[in-house]
Amino acid sequence: MKVHFLGKTPLGAIVSGTLAKKEEQYKVKAGIVSPDIGVPMIVEQIAIVNGTKKQATAERFVEWMGSAEVQGEFAAQFDAMPANTKAVERANESVKELYANLKAQPLDWGFIADNVELWVEKIELQIMK
Repeated sequence: MKVHFLGKTPLGAIVSGTLAKKEEQYKVKAGIVSPDIGVPMIVEQIAIVNGTKKQATAERFVEWMGSAEVQGEFAAQFDAMPANTKAVERANESVKELYANLKAQPLDWGFIADNVELWVEKIELQIMK
């Protein structure tokens, strides 16, 4: 987790599933910045590599990993919000409450992919120095 201090208020980005542990670790109460445009949300993903020689095995793995049972167990253990809507009931109440109050920001992944290297360079050379 990177934390930057703007005046006396620390500001940083953090994975929602680790928020409570970080608050406890650092003895702070974090606030959520939730602009009208929404909050960037990254959804865990899995894919089959094009051209795999083990297509059937890969498909079975994807089906297993994406199942409501496995997603529900993962959500409960790691304070995550599962992408599989049938697994949401297994998410911890604090996570369900957090996500009920957040709006997902629409992201243009093509634009992001085209510009991410420039943004990283700018951050590293101009902001983090």
